[in-house]
Amino acid sequence: MKERCLLISSFMAEYKGCYINNIMVLIKKFHENGDEIVFIFPKAKEKVSWLDEIADLGCKVYLLEYKPYSLDNIKFIRKIVKEEKINLIYSDFTGWDNTVKFAKPFMPAIWHERMRVNDKDTVKKIYNLFKYRVIGGIKTYPVGISDDVYNAVNRLAGRNRSSKIYDAVSVDRFDMTIPRSENKIKKYLMFSYTPFVKGVDIAFDAFEKLNESEIKAKLVLVSHGACDDYVKERYPVLPQWLTVEKPREDVEHYYFDCDTFISASRSEGFSMSLMEALYTGMDAIVSDIPGTSWSQNFKGTSFFKSESAESLLKALNNSQNKKICANDIAFNRKKVDNEYSPDSWAENVIELHKKVLEG
Repeated sequence: MKERCLLISSFMAEYKGCYINNIMVLIKKFHENGDEIVFIFPKAKEKVSWLDEIADLGCKVYLLEYKPYSLDNIKFIRKIVKEEKINLIYSDFTGWDNTVKFAKPFMPAIWHERMRVNDKDTVKKIYNLFKYRVIGGIKTYPVGISDDVYNAVNRLAGRNRSSKIYDAVSVDRFDMTIPRSENKIKKYLMFSYTPFVKGVDIAFDAFEKLNESEIKAKLVLVSHGACDDYVKERYPVLPQWLTVEKPREDVEHYYFDCDTFISASRSEGFSMSLMEALYTGMDAIVSDIPGTSWSQNFKGTSFFKSESAESLLKALNNSQNKKICANDIAFNRKKVDNEYSPDSWAENVIELHKKVLEG
């Protein structure tokens, strides 16, 4: 059966990052198989160039206000499904999951879950049980991007309808010729959009204590969205140890300018930035949450107790004179190339689509 897929995504970032690069690989493989893929993305505040790049690959792209439960949006999705002769809906990034089932309850739908799915907290577990067993009870196939996410959706969905497809990292976009900075004071790198989820407060508490008497280390925080507001509220005047930067397409600039990556998250689905940091030659300090447990299989990672600034402070002190060696960097790069490539990811996604369509 030839596939005509509607991929509706919550992704609305200014830059492509790994996600859009991976989607472009998926498009090419769709077309090689004689299948078609149509897109719906949220309307952005400003024009983003990657939308044109997707259109240039021969795909139709529709834009909707990000209001998943809007009746107008549900009607619009029904219209697109009919006009484009869609036979499978692929909801990516969680936001539209329920909406696509409200629009077409009996059409096969894949829910690609990229965030941590809560099946522990009582209230959230009840909501998610209703979502997976009632709203998504018919012809719905969840995908988890890590062991942790897969295990959660599999418990919630039941009946072995869930799949696990590890996320992929597009390393070809990096300029690997950039020389690594020789920093006199060690620089740590962190990314955040949602400060509480990403543990920015934990990092700030630890760095304040680390630098009480003198500047022993600096933190480079790549911040946008809600995190910008949090930083301004906490530090009307930035401390000497903190630099706040903006996201950029050539993200490898940050990886080569800093020494150690920090992932202080309280919750993760799969941290692409952590894997990118390891690939580009950084060591990493990581909170010991299930969503980043995969990084235990990489070299140069050390862990601290989640939500503990004291534990992070200890890890920072222990890392001051450490540096990842060339052999460990080579090991990490080979592991990413072999196990987390966009080509393998796209093939796994297409294999799942075929399996769903064949019933």
